[in-house]
Amino acid sequence: MKTTLLSLILATAFTSAAVAAPVTGKGDPVLTGTVTVVNFDALGNSWVPSLTAGNLSISGIDGSISTSTTYAGSYNTRGAAYVDNAQGNTNGLRFDFANSVSAFAFNWGASDVNWTLTAYDSTGVALESTSVNAVWGSNDGDYFGLAHAGIAYAELISGGWGDYVMVDNFSFVEEAVAAVPEPGTLALFGVALAGLALGRKRKQAH
Repeated sequence: MKTTLLSLILATAFTSAAVAAPVTGKGDPVLTGTVTVVNFDALGNSWVPSLTAGNLSISGIDGSISTSTTYAGSYNTRGAAYVDNAQGNTNGLRFDFANSVSAFAFNWGASDVNWTLTAYDSTGVALESTSVNAVWGSNDGDYFGLAHAGIAYAELISGGWGDYVMVDNFSFVEEAVAAVPEPGTLALFGVALAGLALGRKRKQAH
């Protein structure tokens, strides 16, 4: 009985890490879980350092980004507007999530060189990285992303200079926010541990 209770306590205190994996395919990004999709269609044309849509923020690491309708429906863009890297003037993009995510992916268009996508946790530790390949003029819906527990943000860095690229249908799966135990629950947990210790002492005394 004591062993079973201790095992239960340990099982609730520790969870196994998810297996990291790149996410890639053609069409709309496919992810497992409850997926949020940001399509940028309502943003029109703008040139800004960063933008926030719901729980997703996108910024240029070394310059501005822009939303545009110019090539909507082409270069793997799927709606009325998309995000680009200020027409090639920005060589790095950053994606921040308001809540940690377990996976994300986006349609990727017009790239002429390979980029590198890296996911980080909230302390800045790199979790997983993958190459986001050049897709040139493809309009087959090429998408790329990463799956890993505890992703707080990601960076996409160009393998060359001046590569004009487009991002659309940014999709992600938010992780469940763990409930903070109430004081009464913590007290009960402490009583259970104390009971185990007391029972063990009594057994040793006999």
